[in-house]
Amino acid sequence: EAIQATPGPLTGEQLLEERNAWRKKEHERARRALAEQENARRQKEQEERKQKRKDSNDKETTPSSETTTHSSSQEEESADNTNSQKEPLAFEPPPHPHGVKLSIYHCNRSAALLHLERYTEAISDCDVALLWNPTYVKAFVRRAKALEAQEQYEAAMADIQKAQQLDITASPQNQRQYRTTLQRLEKLEHDRMETLKTETMGKLKDLGNSILGNFGLSMDNFKAVQDPNTGSYSISFDQNNNNGGGSQT
Repeated sequence: EAIQATPGPLTGEQLLEERNAWRKKEHERARRALAEQENARRQKEQEERKQKRKDSNDKETTPSSETTTHSSSQEEESADNTNSQKEPLAFEPPPHPHGVKLSIYHCNRSAALLHLERYTEAISDCDVALLWNPTYVKAFVRRAKALEAQEQYEAAMADIQKAQQLDITASPQNQRQYRTTLQRLEKLEHDRMETLKTETMGKLKDLGNSILGNFGLSMDNFKAVQDPNTGSYSISFDQNNNNGGGSQT
């Protein structure tokens, strides 16, 4: 096989392992950064409460210039730390002398895997192809097909949008195909969310009925009406659930 015959420091599988290890490390770094940010926020609130109590005891309404300067310095330092923590990082694969060729081989294999309906493996091959060639349009398109087959419509849309952005020489026919694909994926995602919402509401209703049943009531005794102006809901209670009216709570 061409992939196995191509020499180099890393195989596609090893490259994905390195990427996954990097992601795990980044997730841990982000978790620690958020924890540090939360601790800094709590510490700042405690210091502000102490300062307010001190000002109240001293009958002062304006903090001293020294306190203001110190607080401002702390806020600037905290802002600098927060900004550095939010800087986006991206995994950079090690250089490979045959990276471009390997990206083609992996992308070609993903086409065969798609035909065999081995979608997870097809996605992995496209991942490898895009790590070694981040502007490979065909890999984005094929990964989108595999993602769609797994009902990951949002991720599929992101790949098609990226392919459309990169494919600057696309013919009018291909551009129409991109738009058609995006429209189809948007509808599929909308339908998926509607189905999920219906299923979730059904489960919540069943849970509510199981609790209200102890009091001789059910969710049918309650009616939610949305205010078109504010989007908020008012809940009405109808004990008999016959006359369509009730007292609003």
